[in-house]
Amino acid sequence: MRALKMLALSLVTLTTVIGAKAQTADEVIAKNLQAMGGVEKLKALNSVYFEGNMEVPGAELPLKLRQINNKAMRIDFEFNGTENIQVVTADGGWMLLPVQNMTSPMDMPADQHKIAKRGLSLGGELLDYKEKNKKVELLGKETTNGQEAFKLKVTDADGTVTTFFIDASTYYVVRSETNISAGGQSITLKVTSSDYRKTPEGYVFPYVTTQESVGPAVNFNISKVEINKPIDEAIFKKPA
Repeated sequence: MRALKMLALSLVTLTTVIGAKAQTADEVIAKNLQAMGGVEKLKALNSVYFEGNMEVPGAELPLKLRQINNKAMRIDFEFNGTENIQVVTADGGWMLLPVQNMTSPMDMPADQHKIAKRGLSLGGELLDYKEKNKKVELLGKETTNGQEAFKLKVTDADGTVTTFFIDASTYYVVRSETNISAGGQSITLKVTSSDYRKTPEGYVFPYVTTQESVGPAVNFNISKVEINKPIDEAIFKKPA
């Protein structure tokens, strides 16, 4: 009888071990990329145009974002009748923010550009992560927002560490936390993503995103998406 109990215990232990090894970091990433449209489609993503709004305490600001894969992105938003612009390219960035009393375009600070340029890849940070010299470690699972999620630690070539929480059922990224240095201080940038929807072209995007770092959280809500439409690159150039 004791032998049967030990055998049963061994089988349970073996099943647990097999279950734990059933998912590797590469497998989780592969399923995430497939959930977002598939590697082939993601690599064919050349440009996007988003419309929506940005929610800040006490206001909803109309927002437009134009982006060319791995080249540049431009964000335009309105506030109290003013037009505000932020541009990020692979080499640098600039901004014109009347909301911050700017009267002429200013170069983006280097530490801010370092953070912002991470978003230039339309396929996401996990696409071709090995070719980008990123290191990935699967840290197991954790419950986030009531859902079981895989916890991935991703270390960039420059040492920046981001922890991704990938829903264990949908394989969508539901949260990320990045340790960054800005303004001479170390902070954690938290991004929560939800309301994932598939476009007619087969791409999947989160239509609601919340960013938290220093100060109040900011919500971004998407109402319109256009895929691979021509974008005039002149809009990314800093005005004289």
